[in-house]
Amino acid sequence: MFEIRFFGKQNQNVNTRTKPLAPLLKGLTETKILILSDFHMAANDELRMLSELKYGSDYDICFVLGDIERQDLLEIKRMIKNIHGVTGNHDAKELLRVVGINDLNGKLLEHNGLKIVGLAGGFKYKDNDYVSMVSQSESSYIASRLPDADILISHDSAHNQVTDEYAHQGLIGISEYIDRCNPAIHLYGHHHENRFNIIGETNSFCTYKCNILNTGTMKIRNIF
Repeated sequence: MFEIRFFGKQNQNVNTRTKPLAPLLKGLTETKILILSDFHMAANDELRMLSELKYGSDYDICFVLGDIERQDLLEIKRMIKNIHGVTGNHDAKELLRVVGINDLNGKLLEHNGLKIVGLAGGFKYKDNDYVSMVSQSESSYIASRLPDADILISHDSAHNQVTDEYAHQGLIGISEYIDRCNPAIHLYGHHHENRFNIIGETNSFCTYKCNILNTGTMKIRNIF
């Protein structure tokens, strides 16, 4: 049994639960992942807490999972090292490239013995070609071209994982990738809550705002 724990002062959707995890990789190197998602517009005290995190002790790598304002991304890039990510459904498609953050959409990254792939955007529930939204068929196409990896990062959830409400139904491509590749970990945002569940053999973490996941202990800590 591993403990899955979200905790913090400001987040009201926090929970502590103990439940079995899906099988983990043998010999998985401990890596502390800083996960940032769905700020929309960060408060000054949130940016201050981010600035106090130390690279190499508090975190080893950072993933942004979308729906973070351009100005906040510029501040994050100034304060945080080794940062990569995907865009969200409220973001311009080229936002990460514009601010100088490595965009992992449709790409593979290797770090500390881990392979990480990304799938950007949310379900396209309305016509808007400027922001990062994809149709179900587009999500399937992108996912079909992704290689096997240990970690999948995305903005949206797997299809119907959180809700069957039309605009937040999730992406079929994510479901298909998890079914085909069985990544050990899936990290996503979009739903403005912290939650954990298992899909097949994949430990799936929905994260809101700022959290740190330790892949060695599988404990996740809410910063704000």
